[in-house]
Amino acid sequence: MTTAYITKEAGKIRANNNTFLFEGMDGSKTTLFPDKLERMVITGNIGMTGAALSLAASSSTDVFFIKGRRVLGLYSSDYSKDCLTRHRQHLLMEDKDWVVCTAKTIVIGKIKNEKHFIQRLIRSKKIDFDLGRNATIIFNSLLEKVREANSLDCIRGMEGAAAEVYFPLLGENIKQDWISFKKREKYPPKDAVNATLSYLYAILTNRISSLIKIHGLDGSVGSLHCLQYGRDSLSCDLIEEFRTPIVDQLVCSLFNLGQLKEDDFLIEDNGVYLDERGKRIVISAFERKLSQEHQYPLKNKTLSYGKIIEEQILQYKHYINGVSNTYIPFEVK
Repeated sequence: MTTAYITKEAGKIRANNNTFLFEGMDGSKTTLFPDKLERMVITGNIGMTGAALSLAASSSTDVFFIKGRRVLGLYSSDYSKDCLTRHRQHLLMEDKDWVVCTAKTIVIGKIKNEKHFIQRLIRSKKIDFDLGRNATIIFNSLLEKVREANSLDCIRGMEGAAAEVYFPLLGENIKQDWISFKKREKYPPKDAVNATLSYLYAILTNRISSLIKIHGLDGSVGSLHCLQYGRDSLSCDLIEEFRTPIVDQLVCSLFNLGQLKEDDFLIEDNGVYLDERGKRIVISAFERKLSQEHQYPLKNKTLSYGKIIEEQILQYKHYINGVSNTYIPFEVK
């Protein structure tokens, strides 16, 4: 089963003899077969006919609508009958100690992965040694403060402090004269690196959202990210441990290997965004990244990143149901 990405700026998806037919405004046509399709991710101004939505429902094909880094909507016909797990999620949200403990674990995993990546860059001499060493000292200090934290505000503050150290060093690792990346800017992204980070974070979030739904969890109920109308807070939680090993490292490679070029971006609404060609390059690289294998410590075996994400969601479900007492984030070793 595959994911189809529709990146054209405009067009329409119709149903045609039990297949999806995409018709671009430029006259292009593409046929998609529901029996080979798990989800569609639509990033342009694409419409879907009622018949196409009906076909998506009958074939259990999820449809995600994305703009920039935001998932605007999800059309899905399939919802797990596991109401008991979702009920436990809602009950646990009232347990403030549980919420703080879970958020703390998530942020510790995120900072450890940021630290690991920076240390790798130091060893390979891709960033200044002194800057990297100072960052490592700060990361260690922040990790201790997170462990001692007793409130969500404190935990989020430490997460933000780590990001302020981490992203400038990420920029130091990108060796292209036309790139200027100093800090993370989201709304809107102000440069090519921020545009690519935002786009890939959105793509990864929708992948996690889909798996959360498949395994019967309520994606709106998180811990680090509190309840907010219309937000998949659990997806925002569970992406944190994967930002650095999947997205950030991929973004560095795309620029350093020259796969993304300056003319793959456009300026729109005071922001910088990937154009259609740039999106195709990024999506192709993302799918290859998910197929890469990595050591998965919890099962002491090698799995693809895509499978590791699913295993982590299953582990979180066990944690919700009391099968395990702790949630262990994925840490790169």
